Amino acid sequence: MEFFERKKREQEGQKQLLRATTSTNASALRASYLVANRIAKAKKPFTIGEELILPAAKDICRELLGEAAVKKVAQVPLSASTVTRRIEDIAEDIETQLLERIKKSLWFAIQVDESTDIDNKAILLVYVRYLYQEDVHEDMLCALLLPTNTTAAELFKSLNDYMSGKLNWSFCVSVCTDGAAAMTGRLSGLTTQIKEVAPECESTHCVIHREMLASRTMPYELHSVLKDVVKVINLIKAHALSRLFEQLCEEMDAEHKRLLL
Repeated sequence: MEFFERKKREQEGQKQLLRATTSTNASALRASYLVANRIAKAKKPFTIGEELILPAAKDICRELLGEAAVKKVAQVPLSASTVTRRIEDIAEDIETQLLERIKKSLWFAIQVDESTDIDNKAILLVYVRYLYQEDVHEDMLCALLLPTNTTAAELFKSLNDYMSGKLNWSFCVSVCTDGAAAMTGRLSGLTTQIKEVAPECESTHCVIHREMLASRTMPYELHSVLKDVVKVINLIKAHALSRLFEQLCEEMDAEHKRLLL
C-alpha cells in the first residue's frame, strides 16, 4: 500500500512540475515578443536584446528580487535570430489584421509613391485609407521592392501582384499619386491601369506636391521672405553656428532650441 501511495504522490508532483514549466515557458515566450516589439518600435539593432536588455534585466532582478527571479528572466529568448523571427511574426500578424479591417470596409483608397531606400533600391510605398468602426483610418499597407525598372507597367505589376488574393480592386474608390509621368500618364500611367481594374476609382494629386507647385508661383513679397529664411537655415546648418544658435535660443527663452533637418 505504501508503494502505491508513494507512486501516486510522485505522479502528482510530476503534473505540478509540468504545469509550472509550461506556464513559465509561455510567459517567457510572451515576454520575448513584447521585447522584440519594443526593439522594432525603437528601431534598434536586433542584437541589443541579447547584449544589453537581457543582462540589464538580470541585474535589476538580482538586486531587487533575488537569484530566483534571475533564473526566470534568463529563460526569455532574446538572441538576434530569435528577435528577427519575433518581429517577422508580429509584422505578419499586423498585416493580417489590417487586411481583415479593409475587407470589412465598404470602400478603401490608396496613396502610392515610388522612392529609394538607403541602399539605393527602388521601392513602391502604398498607404491605405478605409472605414473601420464608423471612422476613417489610415495605415501603411506595404512597401514593394521594384527589382528592375520603375516604369508604370512595373509599378502596376508589383501592386497588382500584392493585391491579388488579398483585396478586391472593385472596392478601391481613389488613388493618390504625385505628378510623375509613370504615375499619371494618360495612356499607360499607373492611375490609368488601376482604373481599368477598378472602374469606380478616381485619381487625385498629392497635396504635398500641390504646395510645392503653389510655392513656385508665390507672390514676390512672400517668396523673398521664404528665400531669406532658407538661406539663414542653410548657413546655420552648414557651419558651426548651430551651437551659437542654440545659445541664442536659450538666452531668448525660446521654446525650441534646434533646427531640425
